[in-house]
Amino acid sequence: MIAADTAHAPQESPVLCLLGTPHLLHGSTRFDLPFSAPGLLLVCLGMHGDWVPRERLMTLFWPDATEADAQHHLRVTLHRARQWLRGPGLAGQLASERRRLCLAVACDVPQFRAAIGRADWAAAVALHRAPLLDGAAPKSFAAVDEWLALEREALTTAWRNAALRQAARLEAAADAAGAATLLQGLLRVDLLAEDVVQALLRVAAAAGERSTALDTFERFRERAAGELGLEPLPGTLALARTLRQTRLESAAPQRPVQPAARPGLPAALLAPPLIGRHGEQARLQTAGPGVTVVAGEPGVGKTRLVTDTLPAATVWRCRDGLQSVPLLPAAEWLQRAAAQVRQRVPTAATLRELTPGETPPPADSQSPGLLLALCAAVPLLTDTLVVDDLQWVDAATLNLLRMLTTQSPLRIVATLRPAQAPTDVLHWLAAEQAAGRLHRIDLLPLPGTATAELMAHLAGHEAPRFAAWLQRASGGNPFFALETLRVLFEAGQLRTEAGGWASDLDALSTDYAELAVPARVAAVVQQRLDGLSETAQRVLLVAALVGNAQHLDALAPVVGLTALATAEAAAQAQAAGLLSGAEFAHDLVRETLVQGVAPAVRRALHAGIARHAQAHLGPHALAQHWWAAGREDEAVAQTALAAALDRARGLLDEALTLLHSALERSTEAGQQALLQSLLGSTHFQAGDNAAAARWAAAALAGLPGPKARLEALYVQAELALASGHVGDAEALVNQALSIDAAADDSVMLAAHIAYSKGEFVRAGALLEGQRIKVQHRAPAEEHTSILMSLGSVRAALGDYAGAVAAVQEALSLARALGARYLEAAAARNLVQALAEMGRLDESIEVGRAALALGDYDSTPVLLNNLATTYVRAGRLDEARPLCERLCRDPDPSLRCRAWAKLVVIHGQQGDAAALAVAIDEAFAEVAATEQYQAYAVVATAVLNHGSSAQV
Repeated sequence: MIAADTAHAPQESPVLCLLGTPHLLHGSTRFDLPFSAPGLLLVCLGMHGDWVPRERLMTLFWPDATEADAQHHLRVTLHRARQWLRGPGLAGQLASERRRLCLAVACDVPQFRAAIGRADWAAAVALHRAPLLDGAAPKSFAAVDEWLALEREALTTAWRNAALRQAARLEAAADAAGAATLLQGLLRVDLLAEDVVQALLRVAAAAGERSTALDTFERFRERAAGELGLEPLPGTLALARTLRQTRLESAAPQRPVQPAARPGLPAALLAPPLIGRHGEQARLQTAGPGVTVVAGEPGVGKTRLVTDTLPAATVWRCRDGLQSVPLLPAAEWLQRAAAQVRQRVPTAATLRELTPGETPPPADSQSPGLLLALCAAVPLLTDTLVVDDLQWVDAATLNLLRMLTTQSPLRIVATLRPAQAPTDVLHWLAAEQAAGRLHRIDLLPLPGTATAELMAHLAGHEAPRFAAWLQRASGGNPFFALETLRVLFEAGQLRTEAGGWASDLDALSTDYAELAVPARVAAVVQQRLDGLSETAQRVLLVAALVGNAQHLDALAPVVGLTALATAEAAAQAQAAGLLSGAEFAHDLVRETLVQGVAPAVRRALHAGIARHAQAHLGPHALAQHWWAAGREDEAVAQTALAAALDRARGLLDEALTLLHSALERSTEAGQQALLQSLLGSTHFQAGDNAAAARWAAAALAGLPGPKARLEALYVQAELALASGHVGDAEALVNQALSIDAAADDSVMLAAHIAYSKGEFVRAGALLEGQRIKVQHRAPAEEHTSILMSLGSVRAALGDYAGAVAAVQEALSLARALGARYLEAAAARNLVQALAEMGRLDESIEVGRAALALGDYDSTPVLLNNLATTYVRAGRLDEARPLCERLCRDPDPSLRCRAWAKLVVIHGQQGDAAALAVAIDEAFAEVAATEQYQAYAVVATAVLNHGSSAQV
């Protein structure tokens, strides 16, 4: 920030207040900021709080103006802003230099940002009195409006987070009234923020706001049900009941249901092999004395690896929920090995209280005598002790393990779920590592190759597609994979036949995506989900519908939480191992979440996701969310965008599949017509003119809206041009122009028709107008097409250098867009322009590279241009097969040109018989087209290699 001009410095420091109705406060006098360009300029300068480049301001306010005009507008606006500042005596505070401007006046927006940066939540809350420029209606500048909207949203989000933190501080400081007031202010802005409702319910009684809080809760409940289709979280309901002094009831714990027997399972599935763990087995076998930890997620196969690799080891099993029973793993082992203990352990009598028939160990079982006796007994009976599920070890057993590692050469192998390990276990392992006695083996999920090997062994044959599905469904988790297979057999979805395993989906599905998540596997996942807070489960549900948790901040309104609460919920899921970064640990987590949602709630959530995630999700994903929400109009609109994106990338089959799928789901006649017209244009781009014609006709025969009708007319016009019927194409384009004369495609087709009629100057004028119209848009397909067409027109007018420049720019844009079909089309024109300039080798190189991109609607013209270059270069043998291929093309104009080139080739090679045939075929094709240029090409070739009489 520059210093103010001291000669004009005011007595008191002025402040530009933008959080609320914009005004300048100078001493006790308020000056309302004008809702005009000068006022907006002061807003921009004040919000930046420092020097701002002039170029930035010109781009922001006048993006479509020339540089000279933008500079003029900025000078005028700057002069008017300085005039306004003379009123409060601050004209000198608006400093200007050749390249930058600065307003040397304090502003509340930079002050708010500074308060947030130093965690001064009270100051931040005080500064954000209202949203940015609240109530203002400034002169419309599109880019400025967009920038201000983004700034307003960011500032409001920061204020809400700051207010929540400040409310928590007030609550902790026993200022319940202050916290309640702040929370009520938050809820006036966003009543659906359930974490704020919970906070208000917590402090309401102490703040004397019981009635207000309960009224707020009821309004929240009604609105959440109406807008989100959600009921309040159980925790919220409990807080409300408590506030009403209602006695809470607790559900009695239920006895776990034992799994039923599984009759009819294949023998291989009853005892599956250990596959894909050769490296881990070798490390486990060679690990010496001390502690070896095999760590991994539940179900990854830790216990199986250890017991298969070390079959003679003694196994102690720790049990979840029984950590309060001292030495339970040792007691169960002693019960199993009672005879050996009596025979081989001198201190067996001391261990009697842990042997069969005895009562559980008394409270003093952690006495040195018992622990020392166990410490002496264990090495006498085994040299390797396996402690399964170390995260659930009781304190006494953990003390015993500490003693064993320091007092005996015993080898201890422990399996561990790191995410669930308590602090005392982690401290013990850290101490063992510091002492050099710890070895760690991290057991990861199986790779796809191992899952395929497992499937081949179990099924008795290779099953790569099913193995790929199983890998995706289970995330490589062996337990989930095997349990899935078992349930599929019990449900009859898999069966054993003479040739091995089989399924009805083998011949029906490409990827087995239709297979549902088995209930028992989902129950295993659900157990992990139940350990999360209610808030985290709701956040995970939305993430599951999205597919990942990458943009949860934008989706916070969908779950009715603040962005801060949503991020904290995601962190909890990550700590639990259900999220790995922003991705689910495996598909079963996501699918289990989705399956547990009522259809009505799912539809509401899908709609919320589509509304709030538009900046983060592509059109393919948005279309799926709108379909799932039952909103066909929005779904078809996003499907159209998705298909256009696929087409731009050259993914024509994908675009067709997407459109056909949407058409099958559509029930509205207008949307069906739009999809049919898009199918027509996509088939045309793919070179299937017959299918393009059918779909365009179907669209026009239905109930097309203006957009669908235009798209269908474009397809029919393109087909007419491709058939050489220029007059028919012109009539169709005139119909399109009568619907929307300014539509980009209408103008482009009009230019194409003018070019086909030899009206190159008119075609160029139309194209130049379009180029100017789109020059400030982001690089897009339309811009690329205009440049390509301009290249053709310039070449036709003899400006080959200009043609090359235009087409090379189009080629660069196509590559930046990743649009292979546009790249091929641009290369087609570049081949022609380079050849006209005599750069034949470059022309051939570009043409060959373009052919490698694939076959598109531009490919026939590319073949024609490349064949022409070959002929000019005297490489007739390379030109001939291209021409012979074009002689079979549906476009009669291209057939004319191909036969004309064959006339040249056969004439130069002296093949009189072939020359005569080529001349006859060329004249026959002339009658099928109305393209005058094709006439001229044939006439020229026959004049040079036939006779004027023939012409």
